[in-house]
Amino acid sequence: MRFRRTRMVAPVLAVALLAAACGGGDEAAEPEAPTTEESADDTAEDAGPVEAPADATLVVDRNFDLVTNDPHRQFEATGTIVHHAVYDTLLAFPTPDITQPQPNVAESFTVNDDATEFTFTIRQGILFQDGTPLTAADVEYSINRLVNLKARPAFIVAGFSAEATGEYEVVVRTEKSNPAVPFILTNSSAAIVNSALVSANGGSAAADADATDTAQEWFDTTGAAGSGSGAYYVESFDVETEVVLVRNENYWGERPDWPRIVLRNALPSVQALNVQSGDSQLALDIPGDNLSTIPDTLQIVSEPATVTFFIFSNQNPEISEFTSNPDFVEAVRYGIDYDSIVELAGAGVRQACGLLPNMLLGALPDDACVTRDLDRARAAFEASGVGDTEILLGFPSDFGANGLTFTPLAERVQANLAEVGINVVLDGKPIATSLQEYRDGTQPMGLWLWNAGYPEPSYYLAFSPGATVGLRAGWPAESDPAGIAAAGTAASTIVDDAARGAAYTDWERQLQADGPYVPLIQPSTSLVAQPIVTDLEFHPTYIVDLGRLGYGG
Repeated sequence: MRFRRTRMVAPVLAVALLAAACGGGDEAAEPEAPTTEESADDTAEDAGPVEAPADATLVVDRNFDLVTNDPHRQFEATGTIVHHAVYDTLLAFPTPDITQPQPNVAESFTVNDDATEFTFTIRQGILFQDGTPLTAADVEYSINRLVNLKARPAFIVAGFSAEATGEYEVVVRTEKSNPAVPFILTNSSAAIVNSALVSANGGSAAADADATDTAQEWFDTTGAAGSGSGAYYVESFDVETEVVLVRNENYWGERPDWPRIVLRNALPSVQALNVQSGDSQLALDIPGDNLSTIPDTLQIVSEPATVTFFIFSNQNPEISEFTSNPDFVEAVRYGIDYDSIVELAGAGVRQACGLLPNMLLGALPDDACVTRDLDRARAAFEASGVGDTEILLGFPSDFGANGLTFTPLAERVQANLAEVGINVVLDGKPIATSLQEYRDGTQPMGLWLWNAGYPEPSYYLAFSPGATVGLRAGWPAESDPAGIAAAGTAASTIVDDAARGAAYTDWERQLQADGPYVPLIQPSTSLVAQPIVTDLEFHPTYIVDLGRLGYGG
């Protein structure tokens, strides 16, 4: 489900009407005011874009999850917003279409037959913010530093290595076949940094970088201006209060409209007040169910995010002899009222037909969505023999994402399943406690979410038997007679995108039929902006592309 509401004011027309209202000297010298809506639009279009004044500042409110300004150490959503504006990656998604990575620092690339060697031709003429030319040596340094720091995002490049084979050519190698490499290298953690500047400030790309690299303090305390080649550089950085970005006048791409951006830490409730009062011009975290209170004078864009909320039933009989029963899993799957969950979550939310978000390669089509069937659910529940046994549903009670908290969702699930006869007992706990239980695989049922670290289905193989989430759901590799894990692994090695997508769709159908998971929803991300912000667009990977936001005068 998508939701968009915009109200744009044509600045030139507004000025003309204001002048007419205030009167003028020589009436004959005044241009005639447009007499129709069509001619008014033509007048505004003929005037062309409005240039932002040099002191124009865009204030953006965001509920921070910042940890560091070091791009090779950060893997948080707010860090992605910042670093996509400050750094470039080899490939990128310039539009919200994330089905195929596009050239960026790399103007082209080739891949060998078994997808273990990717050769990138680097675009010439790109300058870092301090005027230093970007070359293949910087790319080699950046990817190897990401790998060797062994920090939080390093897992996405496990088994990678980079080698500059010319001044403007880089070869990225992987230890095993990995057609997802182009998608992975769009992640802002794969930022290309100014190797000389970062090295001079304690950085290292050597094999022992995890022990010897000391550059994080420099990144965090100085802003590290000059380390990137993106549309902006960091003037100041504070993980608790705000990040200030200034336009990079050396930027090789299209010049951003806004000279200065202040990304400010604010709770969602405060964001709604700020954007309505004009204290901020853009809010990124207003929940979908609060959008009805936003006045018509503001723009609203709500789109499904690359996040999946799901339930699992633990398949380990030592944890629960009841949730590990296939009939119990079926009772849950067909007992959920998916429409009511979507309604609860608010504008822009859609039912998750599978674990893969709908915009990813291989996602299940809408006609594969499960619909509620109470008769089927009740029959399966009766066959399970669970009776009125209490079933604990674990979830984090003090955590949320995309404007949603887990407790209302858990309460709705509980109510839905009560109509089937399932006696669900809510077991919400602080996230530190509940997350550890989830990771230990001790929750009989769990309500959790999964966010795409990079927009490619291989990131979701964690749900296969014996993989990360599979083990949390008590589903070991040896409990896989249908060969689901093997099917997913085989899909991940197919080089052709169309064939790989079809194979992942088959894998998802197997999970739907035999797995312990019940996908619920893809929550929305809602952007609310003042009319002065133009070209407002939600991006499923970057949330919002700050460098592409326009100034509307």
